[in-house]
Order: sequence, then structure tokens, then C-alpha cells
Amino acid sequence: MKQISKPHHGGVLGLKNIEIAWIFGEIADLLELKGENAFKARAYRKGARALELLSEPVTSLAARGGLQSVDGIGEALAKKIAEYLETGKIQYHQRLLVEIPPGMLEISRVPGIGPKLAYRFLNELGVSSLDELEAACQGRRIRELSGLGPRTEWNILRGINTLRSQGGRVLLGVALPLAQDLVKQISKFPGVSEVSVAGSVRRGKETVKDIDIVAASSEPAQTTRLFCQMPSVGAVLATGETKATVKLRAGVQVDLRTVLPEQFASALQHMTGSKEHNVRLRGIAKQQGLKVNEHGVFARGSQCALTFTGEQALYGHLGLQYIPPQMREDRGEV
Repeated sequence: MKQISKPHHGGVLGLKNIEIAWIFGEIADLLELKGENAFKARAYRKGARALELLSEPVTSLAARGGLQSVDGIGEALAKKIAEYLETGKIQYHQRLLVEIPPGMLEISRVPGIGPKLAYRFLNELGVSSLDELEAACQGRRIRELSGLGPRTEWNILRGINTLRSQGGRVLLGVALPLAQDLVKQISKFPGVSEVSVAGSVRRGKETVKDIDIVAASSEPAQTTRLFCQMPSVGAVLATGETKATVKLRAGVQVDLRTVLPEQFASALQHMTGSKEHNVRLRGIAKQQGLKVNEHGVFARGSQCALTFTGEQALYGHLGLQYIPPQMREDRGEV
């Protein structure tokens, strides 16, 4: 599962690059939902990729007028980059967010429905929410569209039921790419030395309730603040100096835990879970006169946590072989 370590460079190299790249990627998604020319969406995706690969801050490149020297950045995208650097937003992106009903993202997550089909439902039937899509299927309106039929309606209803039966849960195939993107962006923050996906995503569960991420930072409060300001964040649900819970624009909840570098291994193990696996570990530690929690391993009566270079060392200290995240369910793996 995704984990990134990097040396501390002491600057904000690439932070604006990643912010603008994310916006360009979301513009591409919105254009596809809107049914725009596929070439236009591909141009924004290419621009996003170019920004991610830049070896210098986009601010420096813009300052010397070199944006259009980058393959994938033409005049139109260069103007939008300049607009973001000056104002902190791109009006074209803001207009698309208003034009595309929020429910369209939910519709596009129904198995078998992509952006093009979701747009057809909006454009030809006025369907812009999951409830409206369900009613259209039950009213036999979907089969009226060219190329679709009763089987399509049945498959969509089955997909809606699957989506709802998950109780708001998200398929791993949806959550994992989002989590990996977030990890890559957070790794660029100043002070961050390591960052990893945790929780049920790291354990590879088929569906997940949310995304958990653990970051090691010499400046936890700043890392948490920067995370809440990321363009992909639609709403901040809760925040403190070392914790934050947000809802992405894509509709998925993300919990970030920021710790000091020496606490990373313990925090990652604890946040990965499962709850049952961690209870088992605490029992083993107690038998050895130790206490285990997200802050580290403590000897009985001590307030000073033992620190580890990685999870392997933590499990080894408890007399256990390393247990891969996918096995941590308290089903005989200990």
C-alpha cells in the first residue's frame, strides 16, 4: 500500500504545482460529465500531468514567463495558471462546479455508469440525482433512450441498490486512487518526511467507509492546515493541530492524523487497524509488561515511548513476525 518517504527540503517545492494539477484534473472530470469534447478534457489531464512532473515551483516558471515552454501547457492553460497564482482560484473551474449538479458525481459512481452516460441522463431526461435516476428506471424512461433497453434499467437499479446497501461506503477501486493522490500531494508539504494510507484502504477491504492517512511532520499544525486548504477538499468537518476530517469534492470523507517523525511507525500501525487486531496486540503487550497505543510502546509505569524505524521493528519488539496490513483482522494471523 502507498507509503512515501522523502528528505526534508525546507521549502514548498511543488505545492502550487500540485494544487493547480488537481484543479485541472477536476476540470477534466467535470467536462466529461458535461459531455464536452473529449480532446478538451484530455488537454487538461495532460496539463495536470505536466505540472505534477515539474522539477521546479510553477511560481518560478511563471515569473520568468516560461509556462508555455512546458509540454502540455499551452496558452489557455498558462493563463489559467497565472489566474490561480494571482487570485487563488480559476473562474472557469468555479463555473463548471455551478453548472454540474452535485448529484451527477453520485450518479457516475453507480456501477456501469460513466460520465458520458450520466450526462445523457441529465441532458435527455433531466435526471440529476440518484433518486431521480431510480424513478426514471422504475418509470421505464431509460429504455426510451437510443441504444438502451430494459436490461439497462435493471442493471442500473441493481447498481443503485448495491450502492445504497453499502451504507455510504465506497468501493476500494474508487477510494484507493483518491488516497494515493492525496498521499502524493501531502508528501510535498514542507516538514513532511513520511506519509501513508492507513485504515481499511491499506488493509485492502472491498468497500471502505472513509480514507485514513498518517503523516509524519516536523510541523504538524502547518501540515494539517495545508491539508484542509487543498483544492480537492469540499468541506472541513473537524480540525485541530494534529487531526483533520474533511469531505472531498468527490464525496469521500478523509481523516488525516499528523504525528512527529518518531511516532510514525506506531501511529501507522494503530491507524491501519483493524480494531480487533489492535486489541489482540494490546493483550500480547500487556503480558510482557508493556502498553501499546498510537503514540508508541511503553514499559510499565513509564511515560517515555519506545520509538521504531518501522512497523517491522514494532512487531519484532513484541516478539512477532511482521504481519502485512491485509492480514490484520484477528483471524489467526497473530
